[in-house]
Amino acid sequence: VDVDPDRKWKEDPSPFRRGKFSEAEHRVLEAALKHAVALSDDKASVADLVARKNRKQELKAATVALPTRSIKACHEYVKRHFHPGNYKGVWTAEDEADLRALYTLHGPKWTAIAAELGRERTNVRDKWRELQAGRTTGPWGAEEDLRLLRLIEEALAEAQAAGTPPAESEAAIPWVRVAQALGSRTPKQCRTAWARLKRVPGSQFMRAQELKAMLASLRDSGAKHKSEVVWEQFGRNAHRRFLHAGRSLPGFEGAPFADQVAITCRHYLAHGHGRGGGAEAASLLPAPKKMKAAHKEA
Repeated sequence: VDVDPDRKWKEDPSPFRRGKFSEAEHRVLEAALKHAVALSDDKASVADLVARKNRKQELKAATVALPTRSIKACHEYVKRHFHPGNYKGVWTAEDEADLRALYTLHGPKWTAIAAELGRERTNVRDKWRELQAGRTTGPWGAEEDLRLLRLIEEALAEAQAAGTPPAESEAAIPWVRVAQALGSRTPKQCRTAWARLKRVPGSQFMRAQELKAMLASLRDSGAKHKSEVVWEQFGRNAHRRFLHAGRSLPGFEGAPFADQVAITCRHYLAHGHGRGGGAEAASLLPAPKKMKAAHKEA
C-alpha cells in the first residue's frame, strides 16, 4: 500500500469524521492491516504488526484505506482493537498494585511499564489516570448528575461554537477533561452516566438537540392543532416536554397551538437570541416527572 505523501502523522483533525467507528470502518481497517501484513517481509499476524514498536509507517499505510478519519484516530482505534495487550481481562487488585510499584520505579514511561505488565501502553496509561482520579464507585447522586450535565452542556456549547455540526457535537465531548473537572469519576463512568441520563425511560433530562429537532419539525409541519401532530415520532412524553419547554415563556399559556410553536421556536431556535442567548439553546432541559392534571393543555 502506497503511503499518501500529503498526509501527516500530526495532521489537523478538524476536517475528519469523529466519534465511534462503524462496523464497516472496522472491516476496512482490518483488511488494510492484513494487506500490510501480506506485504511485510516476515508475514507476521495483524496482532504482531500492531504490537511492534516501530510500526507507524505500516499503520499510516493502512489509514489510506480510510481517508475520512485522521491518521491518529485510526492509530488509536487499531491499538484499542487489534493490540494483543489490550485483551488481558479486568484489572485485579494485584495488577493495580503492580502498576503502582512500576510507576514508582519508572515514572510515566508507559511503554516500559506496559512491557512488564504484558499490556498495551495506552491501556496502562489510562488505568493509571483512573487510579489517580480518586474514583467513586456506586450509584450517582442527583447533585453529581447535575454537575456532570453542566460540564457536558459546556462541552457541547464549545463544540458547536467551534463549528461542529449538532449531529456530531456529542462525539466531540472531551470525556477526560469532563472527568477531571468533575473530580470524582473516570471518563468511562461519565460517558456511561451520560448514556443513562439521556436514554433511560423516565430520565429527568432531555437533550437540547432533541428539543430543537422537535420544534423545527413542528414549525415546518404547519400544524394548527396538537391533534394534527404524531407526537410518538418525537419519543416518550413528547407533548408534555413541549409544554414544559414553553410554559415559562411570555404569551405561551392559553395561546393557540400554532402560536405556542412559534413562541418556543423563537426562543430556542433563534441564533444567539432569547434568554441566555445561544447557550440557552444548547442547554439540557429538565423534563417533568409528572404534570398536574389541572394544567391546561392547548
